[in-house]
Amino acid sequence: MLRVLQFITSVFETMLKNDEKIHEHEMTICLPHLIDKSGHKSERHKAAFITCLRAAGEIIAPNKLCQFLLQGIYCILHVTYIHTYIHTSKSTSHH
Repeated sequence: MLRVLQFITSVFETMLKNDEKIHEHEMTICLPHLIDKSGHKSERHKAAFITCLRAAGEIIAPNKLCQFLLQGIYCILHVTYIHTYIHTSKSTSHH
């Protein structure tokens, strides 16, 4: 995961340096998945994630970045809800 974060940060920084913009669909592909993996215990991973988000904030509008962050958080909450529901259903159906 650390290498993926470093690579994506590098891509974002190169885009900024070349004055390029990222399309919303491209950001939709990567950012929510990064957020899904953001709860890593390693301090190096946390720092790399923050650096990646800062770099993303340089190439897209802040309101769009917030939108993608919320989308990623929603995905995490949705998956957690489904996971909890499935495990609760299994444990109650066996009784």
